[in-house]
Amino acid sequence: MIVLCAITQLSLLQMIFVLALCFSIVDILLFRAIYRAFPAQDGSIFEFIKEYKTSPALGFLGVFMMLGMLGHFWITWFSSSDSVTILGLFKYGPHYDFPAIVAFFSTVPASIYFITIFETDFSEKYQRYFYLLGHSGSVESVDAAREDMIESIRKGIRKLSLIQLLTCLLFITVGGKLLAIMNIGMTETMLDSFRMFCVGYSLYFIANTLVLLHLYFVNEKKIALLSAMFAILTTVAAFVSAKYLPNTYGLGFAVICGVLVIIAAIKLVNYLNRLEYNVFTQQFSVTGKDKKMKQRTKANKQMIRYAAAACGLCLFLMIGSAGAMISQGIKSANILTFTPAKSGAVLLNSPGMGLAPWADSEETQAIPSKLVYVELKWSDWEPVEGVYDVDFVNEQFNLEFYRKNGRDVVFRFICDDPAEEEHIDIPLWLYEMIDGDGTMYNIDYGYGFSPNYTNPVFIEKHAEAIAALGEYFGSDDFFMYVELGSLGHWGEWHVNYEKGIQRMPEYAIRKDYIQPYIDAFPHAQFLIRYPLVDAVDYGFGLYNDMTGDYDETDYWLEQMKGGIWEQTELPEQAICVDTWKTHPIGGEFASTHENQYFMVSDFDLTLESITESHQSFIGPKIIIDESDEDYSKAMEKILKTIGYRYYVDSVTIDMNNKETISISCSMGNDGIAPIYRNYNIKLMLSNEDGTEVWTSDEINFDLRNVLPGEVKAFSCEVEKANLEGTKYTLSISVCDRNGNAVVPLALENEVENMCYQIAEFQIG
Repeated sequence: MIVLCAITQLSLLQMIFVLALCFSIVDILLFRAIYRAFPAQDGSIFEFIKEYKTSPALGFLGVFMMLGMLGHFWITWFSSSDSVTILGLFKYGPHYDFPAIVAFFSTVPASIYFITIFETDFSEKYQRYFYLLGHSGSVESVDAAREDMIESIRKGIRKLSLIQLLTCLLFITVGGKLLAIMNIGMTETMLDSFRMFCVGYSLYFIANTLVLLHLYFVNEKKIALLSAMFAILTTVAAFVSAKYLPNTYGLGFAVICGVLVIIAAIKLVNYLNRLEYNVFTQQFSVTGKDKKMKQRTKANKQMIRYAAAACGLCLFLMIGSAGAMISQGIKSANILTFTPAKSGAVLLNSPGMGLAPWADSEETQAIPSKLVYVELKWSDWEPVEGVYDVDFVNEQFNLEFYRKNGRDVVFRFICDDPAEEEHIDIPLWLYEMIDGDGTMYNIDYGYGFSPNYTNPVFIEKHAEAIAALGEYFGSDDFFMYVELGSLGHWGEWHVNYEKGIQRMPEYAIRKDYIQPYIDAFPHAQFLIRYPLVDAVDYGFGLYNDMTGDYDETDYWLEQMKGGIWEQTELPEQAICVDTWKTHPIGGEFASTHENQYFMVSDFDLTLESITESHQSFIGPKIIIDESDEDYSKAMEKILKTIGYRYYVDSVTIDMNNKETISISCSMGNDGIAPIYRNYNIKLMLSNEDGTEVWTSDEINFDLRNVLPGEVKAFSCEVEKANLEGTKYTLSISVCDRNGNAVVPLALENEVENMCYQIAEFQIG
């Protein structure tokens, strides 16, 4: 059959039909062999149906044990997003079925031992015990036979478990390495599943052996009930794993099998400890010619028949998927799976993440960052009422240079910047207009002026100033992140109220400061300093200006659980624990410690605080000292940790269809945050001459939904008629709306700027 499929040009449907026919022939031959071994007394091969009333539990037992062993396949096919439909009729899971089936072969050595040695030896001891018990054997001979039978069970279970354990370890270690180096499309995720299934099927085989031993002693109904619970629990575990825990394939099955082993072992030990009592209370027949003994003999034969029938049923149900999988193996060139090599390098020039140094520093132009930080004082923006100094902003912060070089801006507007000398940071004309409504201060932070943020004139003029900013800088996404400043010292939404400075305004007033930003910068993403109701209501991200200070960061994270905000003494802190999943988290290094603390002596705490915050960028205060090796290594670790790190987990190319090639691509994220701007995935096929012969249309896949530790897939199709040549290279890039590759991936084989080779294959 295999040779026939290999040397002929059969379609997939034809190959499945051939496989089904061959399996049917094998089933007929097996049933013929069973019938010859256990001939019917009345000449009918269906005599066993009449005996169903005698021991119906045996039939259910076989079905339930098979469902427990194979049911997780069917659940996964219909519950997991990774399943594939063949011809609209059959399903299989390319990342699930193959590891599970290969792992099942780990039970073969123990199965051989059970059939040829264990069961044979035990059966002899079992028959001898009950013969002596039923034929008035002496007390000494019966006791000796009982101990001999029990020792046979103990010895058999020990040896069988040892064989299975060694085989399992061999499969996991040596087998896992062989599968990894063989070019058969085994991804790391599939290898993890394979190892888990090795454990699961080992436990299943031991449990199944214990169940079979029970049938020699215990009422079949009790064991059938146990097997039914096993089938139900494995089905539920498979559904939960496929639906909610896609990276834990096989775990639920292994756990349930382990539970079955424990329960079956306990029940068997308890029964054997009171063997004579159980035998006589259950009224076992002890006469070989007794009618009940004959019925039990027939029932044991029926067990074989029922088990064979259950196997045949399960085999029939799996023909479609098994056929599809075998056909894939026969024609390995038709479905290819690739695992692109991941890169451990720093992802420089990643949009929306990394370092955001001061834009007005000459050194910043040489720093390989995608972000720059602009902090603008109101007094510099509007020195004369209604006159906005755009030229100053462009020149002071080198905005034209950064725009041309594809770098984005993190922006903050400031009304109060403490300094060493007396000053005000709002325009002088505004100070006079509000009659100095506010507080001149000299505190630990320095000198400055804190306006009365509830003053209606101040609110009105602030809205006009922000609107003007939007008119000049808000028409595109150049200002990528806008940190909602304006309020408090450094625009950080806090004041030193203990020194007599008026507290932060309440939510109703803060709305008048927030809305102008939203109107002015429709393409920006907004961040605020504290996890407040403002963030939840408006969908804002957060920034932590105490990055690296573990205690302060821990306090900031604790605030995300809700509570009283000390700046207003009102319950305005909101639950923002999961904000990072949809909105960016930023911040800058704290000023509470020396740089040595953050980068050397307590670097582990620094990295932990960044990780727990799910931070995407750091700035404007950053710590770079290329002359210090410790500093450089520490910053490299930070840059490898911060933000997102997208990679291609696997690529599957299906060429079975005569008209099209199906490409399925799974992407994962090894970072601590997702990307927050929507970019387009672009796939390209090039022939052996390097000529691009196909480019994907817009792919319906949003990288923003791939959170850290997750892997999600997308697919597309290529018309074979549009291709030229036989050998092809598949590449991937993440592009902006203009089609330019802008997002670096954590992959090797970069063929050009931010474009990566992920597969090579041949048609025909």
